Amino acid sequence: MSSAALATMTVEQSLALVLADVAAEQSKSSQHTYRWHARNAAATWGAETPLEQITKLDVQTWANARRKNVSAATLRHEVSFLSRMFKTARERGHRFEIPTEDLRLPKINNWRQRTLSEMEEMQLRQILTVGQWSPIEFALNTGFRRCEQWALKAEDVEIWPAGEHADPKTGISVPVALGVAHIRTSKTGKGRSVPLNHKAAAIVQLWCSRNKEYVFGPDRANRAGAADWYADNVWRPALEKLGFKDLHWHDLRHTFATRALKGGARPEQISKVLGHTSLAMTNRYMHFDQDLLWPAVMAAAGDIEGKRIQRPSVVSQFPPVAAPRKRVSR
Repeated sequence: MSSAALATMTVEQSLALVLADVAAEQSKSSQHTYRWHARNAAATWGAETPLEQITKLDVQTWANARRKNVSAATLRHEVSFLSRMFKTARERGHRFEIPTEDLRLPKINNWRQRTLSEMEEMQLRQILTVGQWSPIEFALNTGFRRCEQWALKAEDVEIWPAGEHADPKTGISVPVALGVAHIRTSKTGKGRSVPLNHKAAAIVQLWCSRNKEYVFGPDRANRAGAADWYADNVWRPALEKLGFKDLHWHDLRHTFATRALKGGARPEQISKVLGHTSLAMTNRYMHFDQDLLWPAVMAAAGDIEGKRIQRPSVVSQFPPVAAPRKRVSR
C-alpha cells in the first residue's frame, strides 16, 4: 500500500474495518451496539472525513457538548469506540496522533445503589400480565444481562422435574422443575452455564411451550431489536405508569445479587452466576442494607455470633443527650 493511500483513510473505511473485527469476536447483541456507535460516529464526524483531520481539540469540544445530554458512562463508551476507530487505522500502518488520548472526561459513579424493592415488584406484578411480567421475574431469578436473556435459545436450556413444592399462598403442593441455561457468548466473550431455580425454570417452560426458537420475545434474528421492543412497549410504559424513578433494566441484575447475598449465597457463588471476572466487580452489585449489617455489629458484642438478629423497630428510646456546656474561664 502506498504512503498516499495510507494518508487518506476515511472515517467510513476505518469503521468498516472495526465492524469486521467485531463480527469475528463479539456476540450478535454486542455487534448491534457497535453498529449503533458506528452510525453515530459517521454522522458526527462525516463518513468521508480523513482521520488525520480530526484533532484532539475537535474531540474534546465534542465531548464537552455531549456530556450535557448523556451519562458519564455512555460518553466514555462512545470515546472508547472512537479510540478503537483510530487505533484500527494505526494498526494497519497509518501514522497520526490519536486524538482521544488524555481527554478530560467525567468520572463514572460505579457504586450505583438502585435495586427493585419488594413493594415496587408487587406493583409491577399488579399491572402486567403473566407474559409481560415473566421476563422481569426471570431476570430477578438469574441475574442475566439483558443481551444474554434475549439471545437465549430453547435448545440452550435443560429442564428436569424436581419433585413438588408447597405454594406459599394456597399451601397446595405443585410439581416443580429445575434447570440449567447455557449462555453461548456474553459481554466478556466467554460462555457459561447458569443454574435455574424453580421460578426461572417455570418461566422457560411457559415460553417454550409456544414452540419458539428463542425463549423470550418474537423469533426474529435481531435479538437486540426484540429486547428494545419489550423495553419500549412493556418495561418503560410500566415504569412511567407507576412513577418509578431512575430504574434501569440493569438494576434487576443488581437486585438479583443483593437478594442472593441476603439469602445466604457467598460472594464467589454470585460472581460465577453473574459471569464476572473478579469479585471486585461483583461487590459493586451487592448492596448491603441494615438487615445484613446488624449481625456483624452484634457479633462484635461477643456471645451472640451466629444468631438471627432482628432489626429493632425503634432506633432509640432514649432522649438526645444534651451538648456539654462550654467551660468559661475566669
